[in-house]
Order: sequence, then C-alpha cells, then structure tokens
Amino acid sequence: MSDPIDTTLAARGADYGDYAAGSEIADELMQTMEESPNWRHLSAAQRQSLRMFGCKISRLLNGNSDHVDSWRDIAGYALLGEQDCARRAAQRQAPTPTPSRLSAQYARSQAVRSSPGEE
Repeated sequence: MSDPIDTTLAARGADYGDYAAGSEIADELMQTMEESPNWRHLSAAQRQSLRMFGCKISRLLNGNSDHVDSWRDIAGYALLGEQDCARRAAQRQAPTPTPSRLSAQYARSQAVRSSPGEE
C-alpha cells in the first residue's frame, strides 16, 4: 500500500511538473511583481490575487498547460480582484458621514469641559 501523501504528490507532479522547477518560475514571477512600481499601492486582496496568478501561471508553464482547474483558478482570482476594486471604488464614492446631533453635542460638551482656565 502506498503512502497517501506520496500518491497526492505524484498526482500533483503529473499536473504541475517538477516542484523545484515550478518554484523557480513562480519565484521569478513574484520577484518581478513585487519590484514593480505599483506593487506597494495595491490592496492586500489585489496583491494576493496577483500572487495566486503567479502560482497558477508557473504551474501551467512547468506542467500540464491544459489543466483546466489552473485556468479556472486564474479566472476566480481575477474575479476576486475585480470585486475588491469595486468595493474600494464604492468606499471612495461613499459620502463622508456628517456628525449626528448627539455627537455634535458631545463634542461641544467636551470642548467646554477642557476650556482653559475653568479648572
């Protein structure tokens, strides 16, 4: 009887190719992305989607380029990135909340309490 982990690794190797070689491809892709001018301006979700693209792309370049799940995964991570863009755009367009009457009264009461010379 074979070890379940060995069985899984053999199946993954058939789809994704040699792990060390795929890791080299993925590492170069990640390094290129992280050194790009806009990397630090991306949201965490955008960066993670791009990292996952790199992982999936390295598997396609190193292993079975017809592995449909890798292509679907890329599409899924692209959709998650798009959803993050839409969420961020909605946040930028949301009106700035105005203070409620109660919070304005509280702010005034705190200002009166901390007025100089009233201690």
